[in-house]
Amino acid sequence: YVLCLTKQFFLVAMADFSTGLCECFSDRGSCCFGCFCFCLSIGDSAGAIDGSPGMDWLWCCVGCFCPPIGDCHNRRELRQRMKYDMDNCMDCHKSFFCTCCSITQVAREVKQKDIRTVVGERAYGGNK
Repeated sequence: YVLCLTKQFFLVAMADFSTGLCECFSDRGSCCFGCFCFCLSIGDSAGAIDGSPGMDWLWCCVGCFCPPIGDCHNRRELRQRMKYDMDNCMDCHKSFFCTCCSITQVAREVKQKDIRTVVGERAYGGNK
């Protein structure tokens, strides 16, 4: 029964993101940044998702004091921006119980999808 739940958990994790929750080492730079400098990673991802030119220092500070809340925010915002299916409950579980993997997954998605460009095009009608 636990194996089935675990399989389902990770299959759901791969539904909308281009990489799975546990594919941390597919991008070692994002993995190290997300695990050892997690507050900076959260702030950088939040800035990219919001379309800011740099880091979002508010979410960086939130990430320093409670990384799962910052990560949960980033996952929700990323899903909205990229028009992914919303799954707030599962995202919160991932953020609180697999924090480093979740932060790294969001960072990889931001990097691979070039989120700053996508958000900028939507916000400014195609002009960056």
